[in-house]
Amino acid sequence: MSKSEQTEFVIYRSEVIHPQDHLSNLDILRAAEARNGTLELTGFLSRDHRHFVQFLEGQTADLTKVMSMIERDPRHHSMKILASGRQDARQFADWDMGFAPVTGDKQQALGCRNATEIRTQLQNAARAGG
Repeated sequence: MSKSEQTEFVIYRSEVIHPQDHLSNLDILRAAEARNGTLELTGFLSRDHRHFVQFLEGQTADLTKVMSMIERDPRHHSMKILASGRQDARQFADWDMGFAPVTGDKQQALGCRNATEIRTQLQNAARAGG
């Protein structure tokens, strides 16, 4: 499977358990990078002091498996799917898992009203962080 073929995507938001500078963020990223590279999932994770917002993309079976694992992760709760569907091209093809904390004036990124706004904000954060 090529990272350029049509894929499914999911955008979710959840409430965090730990403070923004907690070491669990690094654990989450390391595990996601290893797992996503193996499963050919790509995406981007962002968080502020209260929420994670993640955009994940890949093949349906792999995405379903990982979303089930994420739902059971005790480092967050109240997970809500904001958008999902099919897309012709990956948005984060070069990122097994990108990450950027959202602070200060960037807090608005997690208050987006629709999937297009969220995707745009996450892409902007990815560009700024990488």
